[in-house]
Amino acid sequence: MSFSMYQLLVDHREGLVAQLSKALGKSAPAYAAMPKARVREEMGHLFDGVVDHIAAGDSGKMEAYFLYLVRRTGQNLELADVVMGLLTVPVVLRQFLQAAYREQVVGGGRAAYEQTITEVEEGCHKAVRRFCELYEEHVKEKVRIHNEEGGEKMGEQFNRLILFRG
Repeated sequence: MSFSMYQLLVDHREGLVAQLSKALGKSAPAYAAMPKARVREEMGHLFDGVVDHIAAGDSGKMEAYFLYLVRRTGQNLELADVVMGLLTVPVVLRQFLQAAYREQVVGGGRAAYEQTITEVEEGCHKAVRRFCELYEEHVKEKVRIHNEEGGEKMGEQFNRLILFRG
């Protein structure tokens, strides 16, 4: 993604975060239950991390936010809600970029638009994958801790308990 495109997204951050918050509030139950200011704050962190990841290849902010979300899953946030948020980013950015290219805010024509959308979608898909990897690592660590700290005392290991009870 070009620097001018990155700057355009940064310049319109507030509007894009508001659109993302609104769209996600309608489609993800956990976000719909949160106060609007909290959803906007959450989407701001997500937007900043994903845009830095797509534009500069810097995953630092995104991974820090993902680790926070991983710890929150199981409390009042589900894995599906987070993934829905990540998949909503390219939808909102596509609408914004269509308008930007149509109004010639960004030059380059249709080929440049298609290239930018491809980069946005691939970056968001990689972000979803990274979040799922962090979530898996978190669950495996919880299973390991459970098994070491007393799972054997009950005569069953945690992973067997999940598979064969129910």
